[in-house]
Amino acid sequence: MSYPLAGITVLDLSRLQSGPSCSQILGYLGAYVIKIEDVNGGDVTRIDNVNNSSIDDSHFTIFNNSKESITLNLKTPEGKKILEKLIVKSDIILENFSHGIMNKLGFSWENIKNINPKIIYASIKGFNDSDIYNNYKSFETTAQAISGLMSANRDSNQIPKFAPIGVSDSGAGLHMVIGILSALMQREREGIGQKIEVSLYDSMVNLMRIELMRYINIDNAEERSFDPIGNNSIIFKCNPLGPDDFIVIHLAGEMLESVLILIGREDLLETLNEEDLYRKSPNENIITEIEKWTKTKSKMDAFHTLAKAGIWCAPIMNPMEVIQDPYLIKQNMVTEISDDVRGNYKTIGLPIKFELTEPNIKKAPKYGEHTDKILKTILDLSEDEITTLKDSGVVL
Repeated sequence: MSYPLAGITVLDLSRLQSGPSCSQILGYLGAYVIKIEDVNGGDVTRIDNVNNSSIDDSHFTIFNNSKESITLNLKTPEGKKILEKLIVKSDIILENFSHGIMNKLGFSWENIKNINPKIIYASIKGFNDSDIYNNYKSFETTAQAISGLMSANRDSNQIPKFAPIGVSDSGAGLHMVIGILSALMQREREGIGQKIEVSLYDSMVNLMRIELMRYINIDNAEERSFDPIGNNSIIFKCNPLGPDDFIVIHLAGEMLESVLILIGREDLLETLNEEDLYRKSPNENIITEIEKWTKTKSKMDAFHTLAKAGIWCAPIMNPMEVIQDPYLIKQNMVTEISDDVRGNYKTIGLPIKFELTEPNIKKAPKYGEHTDKILKTILDLSEDEITTLKDSGVVL
């Protein structure tokens, strides 16, 4: 059985996270992804300091599996010609350069679609083309700031905080995957390509809907209460009371009643009123009594006990606990990749499960690993022609 995107070729000029996270999913779905890297070291995440690896940091490998790598100097006429030839043979071109860079390189959308009218041009930016925020740059933390996420996520002193996840970068990447798949379907019907724009800001606003719904249809924002235990979800301490020993329990309506019965405090049912059952959170006495019970349990014991009774709850897991979770390992969401050069390494799998196929998860490419192969097999260049390109610094 073939992969869902078998036969689709992607030219990936992107770097860092937003673009690579998009193209990696396309690769997992079976697309042939060619990562085009400059001749000055390539994607800067290769030399990040997340795990001090001597060959490609985890920052690179976690976003660049299932791709091939070619080095290419796009500042040279020869490099531009090679990219033109690759565009002719490709279905998608993806980039996340700053505004204007592709135009300066000679690859505006007008030029690209003249080269290949059926290609899909996928462009990720901090802000889309507009006379508002025109040419402004953005990245993960600034997108979190402007989208309202940091305002909604505050510490105990009400100081806005960054969320320690790549929600804006990977969020933009996921939105772009949706756009690309939609454009492929439209091309199948109408026979032409198109340009797709996704911005970090727009993507973040879409992901912020549950927070923005409070304000979108009112003229004046009411004074906010930054209540860390709002929305009926309460954080309780668990045994042995360490820094990660907590469980979140949703206590609304029948859920609250079920919890009180389960912990043997049916007597408290008589004290419940409508505010306890359906407002922000139950009264402090009820919370105290529930926590007396959770403090006698480990967070996993409390989780299994409550969850098996149909109660919405979850342990607060630290990152190491997450990647060691047997459920995620069984689901291949934490999967090990065999690599003779770097040594075997773990990566995050594909959260989409297909009945007919497994995801196409392969090791991330070494810098320029497939330059010769791509030039030979796709562009039909000879050994002498490749040697000339290397000698002139067009490829490495």
